[in-house]
Amino acid sequence: MVLALNHLSTFYDENTLANRLNLRGQLEGQCFEVHKQFLTEYSKLQEKLDLVEKDVDKMRESCDEMQMRLNDTLSSSGALIKRADNIFQSSKNNTVQKEVVTAFLQHFQLTEKQIEALKVTSITSSEFFDALREAHRIHLECQLLLQTSHQHAGLEIMESMQEYMESAYKLLYRWMKNECRILDTDSGDAGPLLVQGFGALQERPVLLSYCLQQVGDTRNKVVKRAFIKALTQGGPNGHPRPIEIHAHDHYRYVSDMAAWIHQALASETELISALLAKTQLLSKEKKKYSPQTLQILNTSLCDVCVPFKARVVQVLSLKPDVRLLSQISDILDFYHSHFVEQLGETAALSKTFEECRSDTQKVLLALEKKANEKLEGKTQRKESEQT
Repeated sequence: MVLALNHLSTFYDENTLANRLNLRGQLEGQCFEVHKQFLTEYSKLQEKLDLVEKDVDKMRESCDEMQMRLNDTLSSSGALIKRADNIFQSSKNNTVQKEVVTAFLQHFQLTEKQIEALKVTSITSSEFFDALREAHRIHLECQLLLQTSHQHAGLEIMESMQEYMESAYKLLYRWMKNECRILDTDSGDAGPLLVQGFGALQERPVLLSYCLQQVGDTRNKVVKRAFIKALTQGGPNGHPRPIEIHAHDHYRYVSDMAAWIHQALASETELISALLAKTQLLSKEKKKYSPQTLQILNTSLCDVCVPFKARVVQVLSLKPDVRLLSQISDILDFYHSHFVEQLGETAALSKTFEECRSDTQKVLLALEKKANEKLEGKTQRKESEQT
């Protein structure tokens, strides 16, 4: 009300009759002007709202188009996403398969270093034997593959390992033969590589027997040479003195030769035991050896039998007294029993000592018989004289 009155005062100046009569018209005119102004302003607003509506329509159209494009993209990318998932799963499976294949190859293939170790021209380290054992292990385990669905892979790997092993065993055999030939020193050196070589050759019994024969032949020459040297020259710088210097003392002469042979047998046994430490040719029982080991020992010492027997026969030809013959027979019997226990009755040493003991017994019996005949002759002469 106050606002209306205040606005009325702006155009109603005086309270006259004319003004009162025109007041209604003026108010209606004022109202018309206000509505006209409102309409003018509203039309401007309407125009702006129309523009906004057009923009909204455009935005709606754009959103609809974007929605359509998004739907099309989703429908077209669904197969791509599915394919990507499949690819991811395949990649994951391939990774697992790769790990399995890598582990398989590591277990059933030699490394480059191991292959190079098997292809050397001369064995200088234990890497050769490590690689050979690995090839043998793979070859054995490939037999399990033949019982599965991987038979083709198993056969290929077995053939590959077989080629490596055959080449390696040929190299090992040549190297072993050369190493066995240099066992020609008095002490003999069973080096660690040579010991490993005998252990590896167990898989090739024929090659092993050839190498053992080479050891026997080499040691035979060494033992015979050392025996002759002990008889004629003695030890280094003349200590101990030559055995033949006591040839006049028949019992000591024979016993010294027999003791030397016994010591040589102990040394050769120790050497052979060291060489065959990684093989199954040595029995765990004390003083029990395989036939091959006994053959090596027999071969190593067989050539000392001839000079020993010749000297025993020479002593017997000198016709020592009965007491000495009995002592010589006892010492020969003692060593004969020892050699039989260690080498067997068929060994050359056992036979030689048995023959020497038998010859000694024959000479002893002959002397006793002669002495008895002589005694009987004296007795008969005394009886004839008495009668």
